[in-house]
Amino acid sequence: MKKSLLELEKHAQEGAKTFIEQTGEEHEPILLVETPEGTATGVFDDFNIDTFQEQVTKALREQKASGYVFITEAWQATHESLHKVSNGEANVSDLPPDDREEVIMTITVEKGKSAKVCSAVIVSTPKGRMVKKFRSDIEAEGVIEGRMVVMDW
Repeated sequence: MKKSLLELEKHAQEGAKTFIEQTGEEHEPILLVETPEGTATGVFDDFNIDTFQEQVTKALREQKASGYVFITEAWQATHESLHKVSNGEANVSDLPPDDREEVIMTITVEKGKSAKVCSAVIVSTPKGRMVKKFRSDIEAEGVIEGRMVVMDW
């Protein structure tokens, strides 16, 4: 993965952590696009997972992007309930609250080459929301698939 994309990913993670901890608000989905002119930022006015790939592909083509970082909050199955999701028994959003956790996620993609997915658990405390350390969940050369991943455009 290009150094510039990894730096953009780190910047996005630090910014998301600061925003969540200082405001306590939900982090809106944001797309940071690496273009020949620098970094362009896109915020989804009406985020829809069903049209995500179409929206992002269009934006990446228009910007002549070489890569991107997507930042969003999401639900993630806990370690104990991951098998239910992996086996197709349940969707993460349908799991009981004790079987899922809220995360901030970054998806970093270099066009047609590699992708990296990182997440950090968000914990609600009496003093507000706290973001734990980001961990790399998936790092792959070549293509990975997912509803929130566009590898080639």
